[in-house]
Amino acid sequence: DPMVRFVEDPVRMLRAAVFSARLGFDIDQEVVDAITGLKPLIARASGARLLEEYYKILRSGYAEASFRTLDQLGLLELMTPELRHPSDDVWDSLARLDAYRRRFEAPPPELTNTILIGALLVPAGLITRRAPGAATETRVSFGLLPIARRDLDRLGQVVSLVPRMLEPNPPVRLARSLPQRPAFRDALLWLEIFTDAPDELAAWAALRPSA
Repeated sequence: DPMVRFVEDPVRMLRAAVFSARLGFDIDQEVVDAITGLKPLIARASGARLLEEYYKILRSGYAEASFRTLDQLGLLELMTPELRHPSDDVWDSLARLDAYRRRFEAPPPELTNTILIGALLVPAGLITRRAPGAATETRVSFGLLPIARRDLDRLGQVVSLVPRMLEPNPPVRLARSLPQRPAFRDALLWLEIFTDAPDELAAWAALRPSA
């Protein structure tokens, strides 16, 4: 009985949506009806557990389809109300993330939590570029999800670096210092996945420090 399973473990509602999107099949009407009636139970799930499920979706290569299904079932806005009726920018971001992920058989290690959660937060307008000299700490309210502060701080650094990496003819001093920043590798990957700037990507990749 799907109702009994969802009451026992409401995260099953999320997984039912994700599996249907990933495998390309329709959810049985009985299951849809059960989710419709019991979806408020998702608020009982551990925020840390829901965050891990989000990361699994974002690493899967089927993030766009999965989040579209969650949105259609009304689950997305219960877990992360900030994503209620996501914008085209959010869907485009997830499509770009999926395209990158599908180039590999398994999730590559460079797809850090910073990059993954940024694929949702940045196009949703929840993370903005910091002004020079601003405090390093970044705080974000993202529904039930307790995003680690270190990931938010690193994401704040990334969105501050990327515009500088896109500047035409960057000064020599910037070209020397920027690759030494802790967030440079994440910023370089962000440039590759989420922007259409192959020339700038190649130029900065050539300056990437050895591991």
